[in-house]
Amino acid sequence: MTNLNYSRLAYLFISLLIFFSACKSSGGEIPNDLADLLKRNAVKEYKTDFSYETPEIPDKKYLSLTVVHSFSSADGEPQKEHLGYILKKENGEWKVEKNTSYTLKADKAKGLLRGEK
Repeated sequence: MTNLNYSRLAYLFISLLIFFSACKSSGGEIPNDLADLLKRNAVKEYKTDFSYETPEIPDKKYLSLTVVHSFSSADGEPQKEHLGYILKKENGEWKVEKNTSYTLKADKAKGLLRGEK
């Protein structure tokens, strides 16, 4: 094998390693703070279902996710869960302020950002 073939093989290996890294996502990027929280809670996949921001509350954002845990339910199926989060902007980065109820509706998300239940 030539040096060019070794370079291609190394590039392929590194690409595959990055592709199969810890947490698989779909539907949008999430802040690093939330990604770390999900990894600590045995989440192997997540999908962003809904994101909501309003100019009325510029330092907060609502995010809903569907997650798949790395463990199974009693019937042997991967455990899925619907989660909602309030994020707060701190020093230019979104951080998890708290978890909250799951919604796909803008008016409900706006209320959650205001502190309503």
